[in-house]
Amino acid sequence: MNPLHLVIAIIPLWGCGWIGYESVDHCPNSECDTTSDVDTATGSYTEPDTTDSQRAAGDTASDTADTGAATDFDGTDSASSMSDTGTPTDSSDTGTGLDTSDTSDTATDSVSGDTETDTDTADSDSGFEPVDSDTGDYRVDSAMTLADAIIAANTTPGAQVITVDPSVSVTLTAPLPDITDTVTIIGAGNTIDCTDAGNNKNCLTIKADNVLITNLDFFACPGRSIQISAGSGTQVRDCTFRDSVDAAIHCILATGNNIMGPGNVVTGVTDRGIVTYCDGDQMLQNTVYATGGYGLLSSAANVKIIGNLVVGAADAVYLGNGADATAIWHNTLVKSSTNGILVSASATCDIWNNIIAWSTVRGIGDNFGGVLSNNNNLFFNNTGGDTFTCSPGAQAVQADPLFVDEGTDNYQLQTTSLAIDAGADLGIDVNGASPDFFFGSAPDIGYLETR
Repeated sequence: MNPLHLVIAIIPLWGCGWIGYESVDHCPNSECDTTSDVDTATGSYTEPDTTDSQRAAGDTASDTADTGAATDFDGTDSASSMSDTGTPTDSSDTGTGLDTSDTSDTATDSVSGDTETDTDTADSDSGFEPVDSDTGDYRVDSAMTLADAIIAANTTPGAQVITVDPSVSVTLTAPLPDITDTVTIIGAGNTIDCTDAGNNKNCLTIKADNVLITNLDFFACPGRSIQISAGSGTQVRDCTFRDSVDAAIHCILATGNNIMGPGNVVTGVTDRGIVTYCDGDQMLQNTVYATGGYGLLSSAANVKIIGNLVVGAADAVYLGNGADATAIWHNTLVKSSTNGILVSASATCDIWNNIIAWSTVRGIGDNFGGVLSNNNNLFFNNTGGDTFTCSPGAQAVQADPLFVDEGTDNYQLQTTSLAIDAGADLGIDVNGASPDFFFGSAPDIGYLETR
């Protein structure tokens, strides 16, 4: 990665030409003032008075006080000279509030109000800096696009942070640049309009380790909103995905051990909601509404699918080839157009503490005997039966879950629900920030612990 480089501006000074050092070997009589231009202490040419437009050779002193300090050649100049290290800011430069030619300048940015250090040439346009001196973040604002911030982060050594100003909305005319080095992108609920990103194009591709994407709103991606295609340890959380053609989050060819969630919300996806082909991934506490295909799909080993709400998908959870040792725990899977859970091909899984209701075909379809354990689940009103080729399992509850109001998608449990305290203790925290792993004598069945 290459560091940012300073561009030193050379600024015109009224009629005197370009600011810089000039050679003056003598003072012609016609141009001399009444005070000698020769410094009696040093014998060199100096500028001892403020009215003479001439400068002596090598003069680095202010016109108003010839002290030898490296300050402006002209005390009334609105921009400091290339050699100015004595004045840290240029208070009269109201366009930017910063001096782009001095690497040590700090000032209050006239646009953002932030205290910043001048480190790059972007200040010459708007007063914004790509790097915030308070946080070290790249900032997406009126002067820096999200695409430019990703490129800058990719080419800067070490892990970087990109923060997106709350006022910013991003409209893509092409996919965002691939992320190729560790970065955290922190949004403020900003919409990324992907409508014109290109036919079948993925809008953001991650090819690096330990990337974090949080609090962005992806809209109408013509392909996959986020694709993870290399690296491990990536997390996508607290994002919304609306009306995309393909998956909201899709992991393929990466090393694995990525986390999708918590807090992602997927609505109106034409195909699949969240997909992984990467071993060790986790789908945690996501909400997926009305996908045209699978809600959550895994074809990878040792994947954890925990604490999700899936409403109105085809199969709410689908396990394909290679989905060995999958944990499907504490999910609420309702109104599926086919199955709540479909275990296909060579997959194996443990299914515990789930609510599976109103599936058009079956609650659990186990086509190849891959359900290793199936306990403490609640089944209700699955048209084709609660299970296929496997039993409902030990401690199953077959009753109305008594949601607060499924008509408005409120899937919290009423206090009289038989799902409360009916789950098995799996040693995981379903209680959030509250003390202990769960309320009551045992965990509740389903995605949300009742308080």
